[in-house]
Amino acid sequence: MQPKKILAKSLHYILRYVFRSEKHLKIAIIAAVLLSALALFYNYLIVIFFIALGAVSLIHTIWTKNYIGFELCTLATVICAIKFGPLVGAVVGATSIVLGLILSINLDAGLFLAAVMFGVIGVIASFFTFQQVLFAGMLCAIIYDAVMVGFYLFMGSSPVTSGIYFITHMLTTYYVFMFLAPVFVPIVNAKF
Repeated sequence: MQPKKILAKSLHYILRYVFRSEKHLKIAIIAAVLLSALALFYNYLIVIFFIALGAVSLIHTIWTKNYIGFELCTLATVICAIKFGPLVGAVVGATSIVLGLILSINLDAGLFLAAVMFGVIGVIASFFTFQQVLFAGMLCAIIYDAVMVGFYLFMGSSPVTSGIYFITHMLTTYYVFMFLAPVFVPIVNAKF
C-alpha cells in the first residue's frame, strides 16, 4: 500500500473516531489546543520552569541555613543563558535566587548582591555552548562564590561556615552539572 493511501486511511479512522461522539470531539479539541499552546509557548514554559526549579531548590535552607551549598539556580541560569542569551539568563538567575531566598525566609544583606551576581553569571554563561555546560557551570559557581563568600566574610561570617558552604557548593554544583544538565539540555533543545 502506498504511503499516501496509508495516511489517508489513518486520517479517516481518526476523524471517524473523533466525530463518533461529543465526548471524543471535546477530548480532541482540548488535546489540539494544549498541543498548540505547548508548541507556541514552549520557550516561555521552559523559562518559567527553570525559575521555579531554582527557587524551590533553596527551600532546604529554612532548616540547613547556609551551611550546605546546594541550589539549582546556577543550573537554571547557565542553561537558559546558553539557550536564550544573556538577558534571559540574567533574568532567570536573578529571579530564581530572589524568589528562592524569599521562599526560604533567608533574607539578609546579601540578597541584592546575590541577584546582581546571578545576573552577571547569566551574561558569562551565554558565551558558552551546551557542550561546555559543565565547565560553564563550574566557572560561574566559582565566580559567584568568590564574590559572595568574600562579602559574607567581610560582613563577619564565620570562616568555617563559609568554607563548608564553599566546599559543599562546589561538590553539589559539579554533580548537578554532571548528572542533571544532560537530562535538561535535550528538553530545552526540543523542537516543536
